Amino acid sequence: MISGERVVARCRELAAITDVEGQTHRTFLSPAMQRCNARVGDWMRVCGASVVVDAAGSLRGRREGSGPGTVVIASHLDTVPNAGAFDGPMGVIIGVEVLELLRDRVLPFAIEIIGFSEEEGVRYGVPFIGSRAAVGTLGDDLLARRDAAGV
Repeated sequence: MISGERVVARCRELAAITDVEGQTHRTFLSPAMQRCNARVGDWMRVCGASVVVDAAGSLRGRREGSGPGTVVIASHLDTVPNAGAFDGPMGVIIGVEVLELLRDRVLPFAIEIIGFSEEEGVRYGVPFIGSRAAVGTLGDDLLARRDAAGV
């Protein structure tokens, strides 16, 4: 059974991983974002998933199945400034819960949980960088953008 209490507790744990003390604020590629990805990646591994951060910075946990096809459960782990605890992370954490629920079962298809990067567009002013990369629509013009610090 999916544990609603664990989902809420994990979302609150992630809310405390922040770039700005006293707020929930995780910016794409920041140290807080890296710590968040590491924590969620640990939860994914416990459920039997292989975990990578892809070239666009999205966290991906995948458990292979016995046949073709993949079910994708995705959301985002970055935040707007002073965000709520549940916007974005809840979708990823529910995906982890699905992996936990099915951990001891042979699956007829793969399950991939994705925490897309830069969904909010806070750092570079362009939303959906991770999801654009996943579907092949991330243009070179977006790769040339700089943030406020020139990075």
